[in-house]
Amino acid sequence: DKVMYGRSRGLLTPIDPDFTYGFIRTRIQMSFPDPRYYDLIGDSDTGSSVSLANTGWAISCPNISLVTAATSGYITDGTTYMRFANVSTGAALDIDLLSRVIYLDGEPARNIMTAASSGWLQLNPNSTATWTSTIGSMTVVSRNAYI
Repeated sequence: DKVMYGRSRGLLTPIDPDFTYGFIRTRIQMSFPDPRYYDLIGDSDTGSSVSLANTGWAISCPNISLVTAATSGYITDGTTYMRFANVSTGAALDIDLLSRVIYLDGEPARNIMTAASSGWLQLNPNSTATWTSTIGSMTVVSRNAYI
């Protein structure tokens, strides 16, 4: 089973002669800003160093949740660094890599990602990566992505 992330943009149910015979044809227009589809079940790994695999054919952007143990630090795959500063110890940090949104204790806080960062982490197609965190123990949920 696979899943896509989209929303309904329109609904059209015309009343035509078939309606008399008990047939109703409805058209639903959908919008999928993310053209990828994903495995329904995701893999989850926890720790300050996690190994992630994407056996799909497209880039996957996992979700990262962690409780901070330091006021600054980074998450890296060895090439790309997401650096954070001005974080209170014990705060809940949630990073949605697909939407590129960062929440600190439930509030939007993209400003804690510093200019020293080299970009946003992603999981390349048909690859395995090890992500390391110096800001706290993280839980990463990833899904194989396809196009």
